[in-house]
Amino acid sequence: MGEADRSWLPVKASFRGESVHKLDTKGRLSIPAPFRRELEKGDPEWESGRPQRFILVYGHQDTSYLEGFSIESMARMERRIRKMDQFSVARKLATYTYSTCSTQMELDPTGRIVLPAELKQRIGATDEVRFLGELDTFRITTPSVFDAAIAELRGLVVPGDAASDLYAALGRIADEDDE
Repeated sequence: MGEADRSWLPVKASFRGESVHKLDTKGRLSIPAPFRRELEKGDPEWESGRPQRFILVYGHQDTSYLEGFSIESMARMERRIRKMDQFSVARKLATYTYSTCSTQMELDPTGRIVLPAELKQRIGATDEVRFLGELDTFRITTPSVFDAAIAELRGLVVPGDAASDLYAALGRIADEDDE
């Protein structure tokens, strides 16, 4: 198998896990190693020796986080946006959020990016951030924002309610391995 042959890799990247990382005074931030592997999988042009690339979205109405997309997951999002009614407010907001207010990032050889000061300020980051795997994407937020958000979500759970109880919701979805 050649260096560029990645046919054995899964088709879709899947970001999972969470970790806290320090921001240095220059805004340098190390991307979690498992996320870097997923960025490689989600970049059709990546090959050994080239930097991992991804799209960082900062245009969400909720300014408490930044959202990272692999190249392929952003391409899927763009295809969905293009199918929206061209003149709708929703499409204009989607274009603003995912295209206008996004930037392509490249990791340096040590797996770091420089997080621009305005993006650090936008999410209220000072000395550390928390990475959150969210399947097709990942979030960068502050530990305090994450702690508050997860506490709020857990407070909304009604046991047995498929709209709020994750076990009730998952129990209603067939596992494709059982089909």
